[in-house]
Amino acid sequence: TTRRLNVAKALSTGANGFWSGTGTTTFDGSGSATWTDLNPVSQNIGQAVVDGAVRTVNVGSHVLASTITIGANDTLNGGGAYDIQIQGNFTNNNIFIPSTSRILVTGASTNAIIKTGGSNLYALRASTTAGSVAFTESTVTLLDNLEIATGTVTFPTTLLRIGGSFQNTGGAFAHNNAEVRFTGAGTETIELQGTPFLNAFYDVLFNGTGNWSFIDTNATTSNTLTIQNGAVTFPAGQLSVDRDFITTAPGQFI
Repeated sequence: TTRRLNVAKALSTGANGFWSGTGTTTFDGSGSATWTDLNPVSQNIGQAVVDGAVRTVNVGSHVLASTITIGANDTLNGGGAYDIQIQGNFTNNNIFIPSTSRILVTGASTNAIIKTGGSNLYALRASTTAGSVAFTESTVTLLDNLEIATGTVTFPTTLLRIGGSFQNTGGAFAHNNAEVRFTGAGTETIELQGTPFLNAFYDVLFNGTGNWSFIDTNATTSNTLTIQNGAVTFPAGQLSVDRDFITTAPGQFI
């Protein structure tokens, strides 16, 4: 069943509540309200749209939507350590406050476009079978991890900042000639799952105060690798750098 549902206040799905069909759920009205789902299996509310008279929606649990669109004068607040699961596009036209939430892209053959609208993301996990995730903007910032479980992720065209780990455990990525800049302060890992034709970085820059370890046996950067700060532990086998290798104090490598 195709439906159109307008929600002027809070939206709450109980532990025994279920959704079915396809359609659009619009958080209209004004002011702040919450979006929660207490069902152990997150229920898909369809195409979620935050579009009211200066509307703010605060996520209060793990939630699921086919797509998410944030209107031109509206805000979506990630709320906490929740998974915001989508099976399609994430489009931010105003403000997304990530808090410590994770964008989780799932589904079979899902081809998702991520438009951050200049807002940071906290973390993102691509877990779409035979699908893809692509960033539309030139610069994207993740405050924590980028995970690729399945599917293919296409980087932005200029700069991808990552504040945590980079974990490709079963998918693929296209570097898009972008720089990957590691900015974190913790102990992090980098797993590329590289092959002769796939899963190589282009430019890589380490400028956070953290410690990063490549956990692959071999890894490739097809342009420049720069260490300005922090400590980087290289792969156990071979690190291939096709162009420049630059280290400046206090950056170091092991």
